[in-house]
Amino acid sequence: MALGLDAVDRLGRGCLLFGALAALAAACGTPPKSDLFARNDFSGGEANGGGGGAAAAGKAGGGKASGGTSGGNSLAAAACEQACAGIGKCNDSSICVITCDAARPCTDRVDCPEGIGCQVVCDGPPGVCSSGVDCTKATSCLVNCRTEGSCTGKVSCGASASSCAVRCKGKGSCQNEIACDAGECDLHCEGVDSCSGKVGCGEGTDTCAVECRGSGSCKNEIVSDSPDTNVICSANT
Repeated sequence: MALGLDAVDRLGRGCLLFGALAALAAACGTPPKSDLFARNDFSGGEANGGGGGAAAAGKAGGGKASGGTSGGNSLAAAACEQACAGIGKCNDSSICVITCDAARPCTDRVDCPEGIGCQVVCDGPPGVCSSGVDCTKATSCLVNCRTEGSCTGKVSCGASASSCAVRCKGKGSCQNEIACDAGECDLHCEGVDSCSGKVGCGEGTDTCAVECRGSGSCKNEIVSDSPDTNVICSANT
């Protein structure tokens, strides 16, 4: 396990590291009150970036760049519409966006469709996305737990995903385990008392980044089998 120097340098007070041979375990204490992240919001760059693979694949497979891109985009859009039907809506990057709010609180587990990118927005009253999010079959995943008490169930990202980002922004959000086996895991515990369950990255994960910014966040353990793991426990004052 390799813990980046940057992570070591920036570990804040209250971070406790254990065993560095097979896995990294870290428990964050209660840092000072912090401002929540403004970057990497659902409306930001993830949606456009996530669909880039389809366009690139189209260029590589087609004779002319313009024709290949168009064909790739059309195929990706058709696949998204089929897989996402009745669950959510496909955005311009052919990613299935599932919105859970006051009108549709998603009290049952949210299951992302297989074989396409997936975004889950939990933005409603306390208890929205209460049974967790299963993103183990998607090709990429973004889970945004925006409001207080959101995402109280387990959040899982599978090895089939090239990347997985989980944003626990609401107070007391992400009370259960966050388990990421994607190629790249980017896990942010930004809300006060967020991420009270275990936060972990699997051995198949190339890079694992865990950042605990919220006051009282990450009270449980952080475990990673990734060869490239960065853990930051700090708060903005």
